[in-house]
Amino acid sequence: MSVEIDYNVSGYQSLLEIEIGLREYIIDSFNKAYGSAKWIDDSNGPLSIFPYKKNKSDEKFTFYQKILDLRESAVNTGWNIEQSKEIHGLYFLLFTDLRFIIESKKYRNNKGEKMDVFQLNDRQMKAIINGMEAIFPIRNKLAHSVFISTKELKILQNYHGTVSSMIDNFNFFIEKSIKRENGIKYIKTLIPQIISMIHKNEDIIENYNNLRSTINLLDIELEVDYISALKIIEEYSRLKYTKGSSVQIRNLIEDNVDLFNKFVK
Repeated sequence: MSVEIDYNVSGYQSLLEIEIGLREYIIDSFNKAYGSAKWIDDSNGPLSIFPYKKNKSDEKFTFYQKILDLRESAVNTGWNIEQSKEIHGLYFLLFTDLRFIIESKKYRNNKGEKMDVFQLNDRQMKAIINGMEAIFPIRNKLAHSVFISTKELKILQNYHGTVSSMIDNFNFFIEKSIKRENGIKYIKTLIPQIISMIHKNEDIIENYNNLRSTINLLDIELEVDYISALKIIEEYSRLKYTKGSSVQIRNLIEDNVDLFNKFVK
């Protein structure tokens, strides 16, 4: 492998960790500030304060709509429409959009009071924003497979060090995206197992508890069939430990036979 390719590979790794860490930091900060992960689905939520020009239209849109548009565009270019829902909406915004989100001072709580979403002092904020601006052109080079210089690689690595030192638990945020991906895979393995156990009228409490604890850690929307299966699992869990509910359990299974056939091999 040539030195030039080595530079780009190292640079891409640094950039990847920077982007994932910053996106997850934003997600975590909004979750804490608004007390729920549902802000991403709120058309009047924190992303509604950022203007978004859609094509040549004079109509006013926001980052909330931009996520919907970019998700739709991804599907139109080949992404699976259901699986695209598993990706947190913030990952559909451009890297350049993140700057406006982090530096904004216009956030308000449910009472209309101003609040600081990102716990950064002025020095930290300036260093993070200036660093983002400095790596924008380097990111474009990497995205288009243009070789970067040793100086540009150093800029990326230095900025990685900057955000790592200024954002608490930055490495944790990088790992969080991996845990979300692994969690989705785990859920998609566990749900068919539980559905099969329900089909046999077995005790699901251990697997059900594992499923609930995993879902609570994730900020995703599953595919339609999995959402339907979750509702059946919730209902079965309630009925299983309710006296005299055997007929209701049988009806639950019979009324959803098509869904059971999708999951039970």
